[in-house]
Amino acid sequence: MRRVPAIAILACLVVACPVRADELGLDVRDGADSKSVEIVRVGEGSPAAAESLQAGDLVIQVQGTAVASVGQYRQAVLSALGYGEVGLVVMRAGWARHIRLRPALTGAFGITAAQRPAGAEVVSVASGSPAAAACLQPGDLITMADGRLLDGKSDFQQLATPFASRGASLDIVVKRADWTKTLTLAGRAPAVATSVPRSPPPLPTTAPPAPAPAPAPAPPIAVEPSRAGEVTDEVRAGNQAYDAQNWAEAEARFARVVRIVPDAPNAWGRMCHAQVMQSKFKEAAETCKSASAYASADPSVFQNLGYTLFRLGRHVDSIEPYRKASELKPEWALPYASAGASYYALADWPRTEISYRLAVERDPGNARAWQSRGDAATALHKPADAVAHYQRAQAAGGGSPELSTLLGWAYYDMGQLKEAESAFREANRLDPKDANVLLVLGFVADRQGKPDEAREAWQRAAALGGESEAGSKARQNLANLAARLAGRSAPAIAPQPMRPGPAPTARAPTEEPRLDVRPETDSGI
Repeated sequence: MRRVPAIAILACLVVACPVRADELGLDVRDGADSKSVEIVRVGEGSPAAAESLQAGDLVIQVQGTAVASVGQYRQAVLSALGYGEVGLVVMRAGWARHIRLRPALTGAFGITAAQRPAGAEVVSVASGSPAAAACLQPGDLITMADGRLLDGKSDFQQLATPFASRGASLDIVVKRADWTKTLTLAGRAPAVATSVPRSPPPLPTTAPPAPAPAPAPAPPIAVEPSRAGEVTDEVRAGNQAYDAQNWAEAEARFARVVRIVPDAPNAWGRMCHAQVMQSKFKEAAETCKSASAYASADPSVFQNLGYTLFRLGRHVDSIEPYRKASELKPEWALPYASAGASYYALADWPRTEISYRLAVERDPGNARAWQSRGDAATALHKPADAVAHYQRAQAAGGGSPELSTLLGWAYYDMGQLKEAESAFREANRLDPKDANVLLVLGFVADRQGKPDEAREAWQRAAALGGESEAGSKARQNLANLAARLAGRSAPAIAPQPMRPGPAPTARAPTEEPRLDVRPETDSGI
């Protein structure tokens, strides 16, 4: 078969190459009302088609953000894709509908493919990707890649990912209908170094909100024969210290390894984790970035990088590494829960809710994630959802005075005072000395017309609270209750609800635990 240059093929196909729908399966244009975008076409078999969207529907919001132009729509969709789901508000005949679409995961070079006995069948092509530039279409069959036959036993994505990760081009053989051609999927090549660095490049002191793609690793170098034994000994000693959780020794050993062999990703990864375990977060941030620069970087390296940035208070910067970890290991719950903690700290409640929902879908027994999801629902003024999430947290073993108090306030927001009282009584049972809970319990009893129970709760709150705000309010409520019983008007003072956010009563988001990296082997250098 004669190999046709890719540029010639593109010249032949440029007229026939159609515009592809986006990751949701939608083609859109600016709406006539200048307040929406209009759906022009819905891709067959797409996530949008599964939700019965149709041409003429108007998209007015993406992830809670109003969209009035195609540019705003695309920016909002691309920003949401990392969370595995995109929420839309769609208008049809004057009725608004809230829907959630799950875009298909896109692989290397923008290709989503399914393995077939005769090769890899293209399922979808991401717009703007190298595959789209080469005019690949759904239904095309990739029979060869990099000169290797795809016979059903070879995974196209596994073969293509290393090329895409390091910015290299990949030659593929594509069969469509009655023709077969060779195409080149263009890589996004990094700058070529003139020499091999002996140490990692300097890292910026702060990371941008959306970091640029990681640089390609330095090309392999040969260890000087006189130092080969030294490297092997250091790796072995580093692994032994690491396994024994002697973090300082492990850090020192792996630091010596990367000074001799700078392009040893596992050594960088293990040194990063050792620094994290010593709470050396500033050093760990730079080390983890060095580890993440390699195409073969373990997903736990990105998880540890995100955790480190979170602990440094760089919540915005922590999100991208978490996204990368979830991309490499979509079955892991931890990156989604960790991103949720970052969004929680930023008070970005829609994204907090989405992140924790994706976390509990993968780990239904994560009580803390359920509780944080309930906090987000409370902040979004969805008390019924908050009640459901807090109850799931309790069922998962997360019973605590704090959780019962949050559940009580969610019931209170729904106007269900009896259920609220029951939740506050459970919080008081778990922590009988919390004056704030007793203050709230008295208030809810008073609202239900139970003055004796209110008096008892406030008396206990006053005794326990002393000169604190809770104690002061309890004494004021006791005085007001006595006045009301004597026929004078004196309403009870409402306590401050426990709410998510920066208020003093809110709890801080829990930092998710870091992950280990795969063991370094003596032969890995």
